[in-house]
Amino acid sequence: MLSNYLSVIKNRDFRFLWLAQITSQIALNMLSFVLAIIVYQATHSNTAVSLILLSFAVPSIIFGVVAGGIVDFYDKRVVLILCNASRFIILLGFFLFSHNILLLFILTIFVSIITQFFIPAEVPSIASLVSEEELLTANSLFTISFYLSMMIGFILAGPVIKLFGDKNAYLVMSFLLF
Repeated sequence: MLSNYLSVIKNRDFRFLWLAQITSQIALNMLSFVLAIIVYQATHSNTAVSLILLSFAVPSIIFGVVAGGIVDFYDKRVVLILCNASRFIILLGFFLFSHNILLLFILTIFVSIITQFFIPAEVPSIASLVSEEELLTANSLFTISFYLSMMIGFILAGPVIKLFGDKNAYLVMSFLLF
């Protein structure tokens, strides 16, 4: 069993995709938590916090179905690179405009939209990177790391703000996407 996981992890292309999944999930989950904290600190409004969280969710409902069909027409590797590069640049925008709440909402919507194109390019790529015998193990590894990186992102949000400050937390997340 362990040898199956080691075999998959030794696959250089899969390992890069897997690490990109982990770091981007940590960054994006950290972003949602950091934004909730920062928006609340700036507005003292539960409604504003709800709206920032909806800024993540609503684009996924609107663009999620359409994005998969669009991504199927393009090289998934290129889509993954463009999505991560775009999200990296947008997170730098969070750093630059960290005190403008309206822009934070707009940037959040853009991150969410781009993520809807990243997801359908990411998961189907696994089958092209590993053998048929390794596919179950690779998918299992991806699923486990998805949930772990989600938790890690939420757990790290508070300490990252404490260590680096509100504004610089965006640079940490940008680095993870880079």
